[in-house]
Amino acid sequence: MMRNAEMIGTGDFAEETRLYAVERCLTLMEKIMDDFQDLMIAYSQFSLNAGEEVYRKMRMLQEFEEDEDDADIGAIVVFPTGNVFEYSLKAVENDESFENEIIENRGNSGLLFSYAAQDIVIACGKKYLDGAMVVFKIDPEGEILPLEEDEIRNARIETMRMIRKIQLEEERPYVFALNKEEA
Repeated sequence: MMRNAEMIGTGDFAEETRLYAVERCLTLMEKIMDDFQDLMIAYSQFSLNAGEEVYRKMRMLQEFEEDEDDADIGAIVVFPTGNVFEYSLKAVENDESFENEIIENRGNSGLLFSYAAQDIVIACGKKYLDGAMVVFKIDPEGEILPLEEDEIRNARIETMRMIRKIQLEEERPYVFALNKEEA
């Protein structure tokens, strides 16, 4: 007991307490900086995957859906990060941006996969998509049809099978493999 009283009286205890507080503060600051760095990396990945065009499309499609809670699903938009957004048939029918996109059929699902040509990257001689993919179906006349629950599930499964993590310069983004033998 005398020792503690002497330490308090001489300031040794207070100095130890201050040193401990400084060490703890520095440790927490390092943790905050690491977390901030991870957050910035995650943000840069998001901005790469959801560029201005995709963001504009999402906002436009969401405006049409606001009053349609039980509307038929016309398309799903899948990101290489695994995020999936569903859009009503009415919203997709009014979207004219499919005209400037690559649209292809994958497998025997009857579904069409659409993506922007400017989001294609080539690494090690293989084509990858570093952007969103829209999945939908049409009738013989070219009209967009509503997706059934099993088609939505199959589209999600098919696109998730295509996701890869590749090395691009200094980054390792998630992308969709577009080569049919790799997907």
